[in-house]
Amino acid sequence: MDKNEFKNELPSNYEQLKISASRASNWRERLDAVEELGQWKNKQTIALLTNRMKNDAVYKVQEAAFRKLKEFGEDIQLPPRKKGADFEKWLENT
Repeated sequence: MDKNEFKNELPSNYEQLKISASRASNWRERLDAVEELGQWKNKQTIALLTNRMKNDAVYKVQEAAFRKLKEFGEDIQLPPRKKGADFEKWLENT
């Protein structure tokens, strides 16, 4: 698939990806869900990616959602990194 070529329908596992993207206890699962959702450009995935970009506790997940939205051509800004980044770096390495 070309970098700018996206599927417009919902993935067959959308509901599971939606749950995974919101799973507070596992940031890696949220990151994987964001990466997969980024292959499907439609209203629901854009809304879900926007939510992860704005609200995820782990900046790496926010950045991944931001990159996918930019690839979709969305006019967005990456939120600033929140204080407590040292804790987040530790969390990412666990």
